[in-house]
Amino acid sequence: MCLFLALAFVSSGCTAYDKSAKEQQTTDTINEADRYYSLGKNAEGLTWIDRAIALMPDDLSTYIGQPGSPGVVGVMQKYCQYGDLIPRLSKALKYRDIRSSVTVYEALIDAQQRVASPTQAEATARQMLALVEQLMTKPTGADSDYYQFPLLGYKAEAEWFAGDHASATIDFRKAIATTSGDKRDSLENDLAYNEAVAGADLPEALQLAKAAVKDAGNNATDSDGQEIVAEFTDTLGWAEYKSGDYKDAVCDLEQAMAGLPQMADTHFHLAEAYRASGRYREARIEYNRAVMLDSTNKQAAAQLKLLPLATS
Repeated sequence: MCLFLALAFVSSGCTAYDKSAKEQQTTDTINEADRYYSLGKNAEGLTWIDRAIALMPDDLSTYIGQPGSPGVVGVMQKYCQYGDLIPRLSKALKYRDIRSSVTVYEALIDAQQRVASPTQAEATARQMLALVEQLMTKPTGADSDYYQFPLLGYKAEAEWFAGDHASATIDFRKAIATTSGDKRDSLENDLAYNEAVAGADLPEALQLAKAAVKDAGNNATDSDGQEIVAEFTDTLGWAEYKSGDYKDAVCDLEQAMAGLPQMADTHFHLAEAYRASGRYREARIEYNRAVMLDSTNKQAAAQLKLLPLATS
């Protein structure tokens, strides 16, 4: 999941008006890219993504949007072609402000895990961990004021991605115990999802995912809140699938997919649950949708080839 930094605006020689106008132009360009992706025209979408990045390549808002300003959209909030995202985020890290964003590292690691080698993702995770540990030594109050996620939670994420699941689980649990509100919900969801993917401590994954869905549902008052509920429900369905509870997995993943129709991962998860339930025709449809939304989704493409020809 992307966890967005809330950074204060720092003038760099341009007026606030010029900055705002460029942010709006970038947002409009990203939304145009998203329109093409929704039509399955990924090549055209990528062209518009590159146009958006070219407008402000060294500005963090180009990639993560502007927290607190829903009208300012970033590439990472819309873009889902992981294979194409890797070189663009890697290039962006040459800029100082972007290199200091744990969110960009997190998104790059996520993409690398999906389509690149695990060694590459682990190396980026170690860079992220070093950055987080550095930030944690600064008495800036950033842990509560500037981040949508406590720094201890980011540390746990980096440790998990770097392969140190034992330390990550300890830090996730500490962060959950000392955090409240939507930040706690996000922490619960992230640990649950990581455990589900790894097949580690599935009872805890189910417990955390259910708590996150319930709490987020109680606070979902707008479309953004409903998307978060759908994302957490996807985690719950995936944990159920990994636990062998295919009936509940299908139910929850169908619900998640209804709220996240453009999320390739959710279609892939639902396809897996359909396949495990013997519903091969529906599984084929969802695998195809996952590949259409993200042509770099190797897992979906591989499973599609292995799917029985039965149409039940």
